[in-house]
Amino acid sequence: MEENTFEAIIEVEKEIQSLVGRERERIASWTAEARAGIERDMVEKQDRMKASAAREREEARRSAEESAAQLLRETERRIDHFDHLDDSCLKRIVWRHMAAMIPET
Repeated sequence: MEENTFEAIIEVEKEIQSLVGRERERIASWTAEARAGIERDMVEKQDRMKASAAREREEARRSAEESAAQLLRETERRIDHFDHLDDSCLKRIVWRHMAAMIPET
């Protein structure tokens, strides 16, 4: 009877080890799948972030170009305005601005 009990215990132990082994395999498989899913999500998010950053850079570049073009147009307009003034008028304007910049002594 002791031998049968001992053999039964050994069989139960083998079954437990088998169950533990299968559970470890199941957990390892689930972990690998979860890791792969997380990595896919990270890659997708990185791709979306890169695309968003590229769009924002392009928008900033376009905005800077528009601002520079507007500034250039305004500068050209002012130059055209001064081109039509005679030298005496320009001298008065320059002296008035210089007087404002130079402190009185």
